Amino acid sequence: MSYEDFEAKFVKSNRYLMVMLISSLLLSGISTFLLYSKERYFVFASGEMFKERALNEQVCLESFKSIISDEPNPQVVSIAILEILKDSPFLLKIDEVLKLKSLEQSKCQIIVKSNKKLRSFNIEMIESDNFPFFY
Repeated sequence: MSYEDFEAKFVKSNRYLMVMLISSLLLSGISTFLLYSKERYFVFASGEMFKERALNEQVCLESFKSIISDEPNPQVVSIAILEILKDSPFLLKIDEVLKLKSLEQSKCQIIVKSNKKLRSFNIEMIESDNFPFFY
């Protein structure tokens, strides 16, 4: 093999390697740009949980049941409501809870069947000042 043939193959190989290097750098640069520039969205099957606190409906039901049973629980019923219930108790016999739904943040609706009548109650939850995830 002569020096000219070796030099021609060497230059040809260098050009091939240079094209491969440039294309891999370009490809990795584009992919890095796309990774950092795209907005990240996560889709959860239970995405409603992040819009409203998970136990809002349960707290709503427990507070309602404690109010109508004339044994209001101070853990889930506010002090102002407790004072009102001391003066005028709210007694209601419910046959069944037909619907319990969270309307919007910190509000829920309870539909009950009582004495063959349908009754609906809208209940507003008040967040605790000490613990923002408590009602």
